[in-house]
Amino acid sequence: MNAEQIGNFTPAQFTLWDEFQVSAIQPSALAKLTTEHILTLSKTEIVYLKVAQLRAFSVEQLKAFTDEQVLVLTYQQVTEMGDAYVHFLTEKRISLLSKGQVIDIPTAYFPKMTVAQVQALIKYHGFSILRREQISAMTVEHIKSLTPEQIRGLVRDDNGPRINVLTLEHIKALSLEQVQALSNEQLADLTKEQVRVLNTDQLRVLVKNGEDGLSEKQIGMLTDEQKIALLLADNVMKEDQSLLSRWQFLMPIESVELRYLKLWPLNIIGIMRSGMHDLLYRLTATQLAVMTPEQIGEINPSVTQINVLSRRQVAGLDKHWLFYINFYKDYPLLSVEKLSWATEENFRSLDVRAICHFTPEQVPVLKIWAFSDEQLKQFANRTFGESCAPDDQVNYLTVNQLAKLSNAQWYVFDFLWLTDAQRRAFIEQTNIVYTWSYYWSDYLTAKGFSDLDITNYTGSYYLFDKLTAKDFSYLDITKVSDEKFKQLSDAYIQALSTQQIQALTTKRIKFMSPKYFNLMSASQIQALTPEQVAQLDVSGVSDEVIKAFTPTQAKALTTGQLSTFWQAQADALSEDDVAVLSKAQIDALHKAHLLLKMPSAIAYAKKETETAKYIKEFFDAAEWEREQARKEREKYCSEHQEMSTYDCMRAGGFIY
Repeated sequence: MNAEQIGNFTPAQFTLWDEFQVSAIQPSALAKLTTEHILTLSKTEIVYLKVAQLRAFSVEQLKAFTDEQVLVLTYQQVTEMGDAYVHFLTEKRISLLSKGQVIDIPTAYFPKMTVAQVQALIKYHGFSILRREQISAMTVEHIKSLTPEQIRGLVRDDNGPRINVLTLEHIKALSLEQVQALSNEQLADLTKEQVRVLNTDQLRVLVKNGEDGLSEKQIGMLTDEQKIALLLADNVMKEDQSLLSRWQFLMPIESVELRYLKLWPLNIIGIMRSGMHDLLYRLTATQLAVMTPEQIGEINPSVTQINVLSRRQVAGLDKHWLFYINFYKDYPLLSVEKLSWATEENFRSLDVRAICHFTPEQVPVLKIWAFSDEQLKQFANRTFGESCAPDDQVNYLTVNQLAKLSNAQWYVFDFLWLTDAQRRAFIEQTNIVYTWSYYWSDYLTAKGFSDLDITNYTGSYYLFDKLTAKDFSYLDITKVSDEKFKQLSDAYIQALSTQQIQALTTKRIKFMSPKYFNLMSASQIQALTPEQVAQLDVSGVSDEVIKAFTPTQAKALTTGQLSTFWQAQADALSEDDVAVLSKAQIDALHKAHLLLKMPSAIAYAKKETETAKYIKEFFDAAEWEREQARKEREKYCSEHQEMSTYDCMRAGGFIY
């Protein structure tokens, strides 16, 4: 039958074929078989399939085979079908394969397998059961995907591959136990690239005495950095003369003089105990770079060596390391960066006689706020008579440095040692104002005056002597004591700003003499809050003060205040002021015999507001009283015509 005829059989009909009929189908005719056809193949029929038939199946057809169908394939079928077999390998099928089937997977298949397929083989059956030639056939991607567990199987198993198949990342990841377990045969396979990624801990295990560990040739492959790290590591060398030959391979060229240590442990403590301290001063930047802060802390490095240390290493230096720099001439050689890393404790240990030797470039990083009084005095050239030029050093201090000085330190250092530019910059950029010296006032800005704390400070009397009226207008008025406030000059009162006036407490308003308010301008008076107006002693203020009141301020006047008004004060109230007065305030003015003579009240009574009508009632009542008095006078005088008009009015009590 040809391919078309075979393809026309239904799956149900196909199941009636036996294994001999299936095995007789020409390979070229298999292309017509569908997934349904393939699923009907029995295990017996699959075993009878020829290799040529298996190779003829397409990828889609191979993927259609079930797990049970794949698992009955014979070793001969698997071996001879070639690359096509890889399409059968799914994670589930791999988990079902027998150990023999896994071992017999042809090496040629591995390059075709995906990383996931190789991982599945390892996951379900263990790496060490794979043959060396199979591992060797893996791609770089396969090798990179190996886990530490798989690596452990690889390096331990006698049947496993050699260590040189591992990537550099795998080599770096080997634990000390794994390194310890490596045989000489495996170590011999390490390549130069692999040797050069070994870390210090791994090397300490591999640099052994006798015939174990790395060979002399491999030790020669180490980088200078690895050699130096070993040189400075603890307990690498023991007191054993036989190690000297191997030690020659570890010795970096630039440290060759250290070979004379011989039996001493290769660590800093050992060198220090050996009495060969001068060797430490020959350590290069490369050697110092691999030293730990603890190792650095065991030595007193020179300025040149300190300049190449990392910040972490500088932190490991003795807290007195600035003091231990032997020669004052070396201080200018210390880099600004390293000096800036010194702590406050480091600076406190500084020899005061060395301070003069810092350069203008170094001065801005000095933590002068950590200095003792003696150190500050030296910096300001107050004592000691050193030959340095402190004024030049002071000129390079920054605002940030000055801002961290305490008030007590300023007494030692003194603001006057600064330049005008430094003083102005300091005042402008900080909120700190030291009131102990009135010389500061020459440099205070508006902000500086507002921050000035003069509360209960007797020195502020001298400060006031230097303040202009404009300067005073910037002060925080709440910090001026009551005693001092009572003594303020007329100029200062007239300079009070709106903010200062509104900051006056009602208590202070209450005891303030009326003369203060009589000195103020209309705008200053109008700055008073209603609460302040209500506490004002109006008995002595001028009518100009009352005239400056806004309606809001007039409304705040109490009846008690209005009852003490004299006529000129009442007359100073405007129509707008009268318009906002309450009935109680109007009554108070009337009882004080002021209302009926007030021009503003007379004018306002003509309006149509409720307040105007209320005021008009007082005017009407007064008019009625006057009219009644007139009638009584006329009646009395008509009854006493014998008297003159004057005598009549006097006798009738109309003239007082």
